[in-house]
Amino acid sequence: MTKILDRNNVSPKTANVIKNRISNCKGLSYIATRNIVNSKWCPWELGLADGMLNGKSCILPVMEESSTFKGLEYLGLYPYIEYEKISGKSTYEFWVIDQGDSSKYVSLKSWLNGAALERH
Repeated sequence: MTKILDRNNVSPKTANVIKNRISNCKGLSYIATRNIVNSKWCPWELGLADGMLNGKSCILPVMEESSTFKGLEYLGLYPYIEYEKISGKSTYEFWVIDQGDSSKYVSLKSWLNGAALERH
């Protein structure tokens, strides 16, 4: 049975439920919106997943100015996701891209299955 978490009633049990859920995942995508700065839990969940999932945490920016995370500089530590057309094809795919070097990327599917970011 799925436990519903109540933001108004947070306890150590809440943290254990989140840890358990993260341990059952291949990766974590952090949806970065302008309201994320108000979250007390999301930064903790991102760092926890990064450690538990061997670096398989990434950012999906849905901000007007996605390249700047004012007050959220820690987001610059993680690769980010873009939805782009596959070169030479008419299909699109999610890509995980290095924050510091956009020539290093891999498909999200491959990344979740253990592939490293590669320079293209």
